[in-house]
Amino acid sequence: MPTTPRQVRLVETVRDLVWQFYRALKNVKRKPPPGLTAAFHKRFDRIFSLNTGYEELDKLLARLFRRKDELLKVLERPGTPLHPMRRRTTCAASSPSARSPAAR
Repeated sequence: MPTTPRQVRLVETVRDLVWQFYRALKNVKRKPPPGLTAAFHKRFDRIFSLNTGYEELDKLLARLFRRKDELLKVLERPGTPLHPMRRRTTCAASSPSARSPAAR
């Protein structure tokens, strides 16, 4: 968690850059223009190799940078989900043990 006004600004700036990048990837996913892959790789490198001086944020950016191939897979295969978590369905909420005693 950021503790100084400077750290708050850094987090907000990086968050804005990441969301802009994500929106651009979403648009490419819908209608991928030819030859744009290199530009996205360059933009990814610029964002996720930033050194802000805020150690926690820099560690997060470095961790995401190491996952570059996985995160940019959508450029190779437009059908690839942009989010890392797959939708999970569970039956636990509908099982008798998960319901409240009154519902049993």
